[in-house]
Amino acid sequence: MRHVLTIADIPAIDIHDIIRIAKQRNGAYPPLLAGKSVGMIFEKPSNRTRLSFEVGIHRMGGQAVYIQGSDVQIGDREPVSHVSRVMSRYFDAIVYRTTSHSRLKEFAQYSAIPVINGLSNVAHPCQAIADALTIHDCFDGFESVYMVYIGDGNNVCRSLMAIATACGFKMAVVCPKAYQPEWVPPGVVVTDTIDSVIHNATVLYTDVWTSMGSEDEQGDRARVFSSYQVNESVMRRAQKGAIFLHCLPANMGQEVTEAVFESPASKVFDQAENRMHAQNAILEWVMKG
Repeated sequence: MRHVLTIADIPAIDIHDIIRIAKQRNGAYPPLLAGKSVGMIFEKPSNRTRLSFEVGIHRMGGQAVYIQGSDVQIGDREPVSHVSRVMSRYFDAIVYRTTSHSRLKEFAQYSAIPVINGLSNVAHPCQAIADALTIHDCFDGFESVYMVYIGDGNNVCRSLMAIATACGFKMAVVCPKAYQPEWVPPGVVVTDTIDSVIHNATVLYTDVWTSMGSEDEQGDRARVFSSYQVNESVMRRAQKGAIFLHCLPANMGQEVTEAVFESPASKVFDQAENRMHAQNAILEWVMKG
């Protein structure tokens, strides 16, 4: 059984294969999900994740069934183990976007079908693989890539560190000390100063300063992160030809300026499109497991 709860669930060689498949398919997938149904449980709001999975599943010949978390109330109305085993009888795979990574893990533990993390408070593996695909498209590989992630050490940051390790590109995390990730893989640099690493950057990446679920910290975070904005000055100090990435949604004037976001260096909409291509390849990988 192949689950994708974090990047660590996919061997590095298979991550390279997933990226290769996504590039080879070029958006035209064979009907590998013909006659199959994929349940999509969403406990958190979504734009790209829901739409990219729904369209991708349809293009692969399958049926996507959207399930609002409040309707099922997993772990409250019914035990996680019960819901997981029931859904295993109906569906061929599950995409689960949740507020609780521990609940996601328990769901996968009892599932007889593949479970894909559509985002949790711990990890966002589908985003990270789409990001790696975008980087590969821009640089034709990973050898010259040095990603500088500027912002919160959140779920996206954790998955980016894992994908950097799997794909073999260099990475630095620039983050205020109180918000730095708890665990950092070997080879990833963590610092609280942009100046110490920006000259190496071929990829600049940022995310919102306040993730869903942390809205009560918004004022404090805005003050702490105010000097961690990706602006024109930061981009000028990066390597020539550096690109800008953001997992979206973006807050203009906070983590990034509109000038950078709308610049030729910005690949955010290629990145958003690649969510579907990467996820189609992930679905192909889990269904062949």
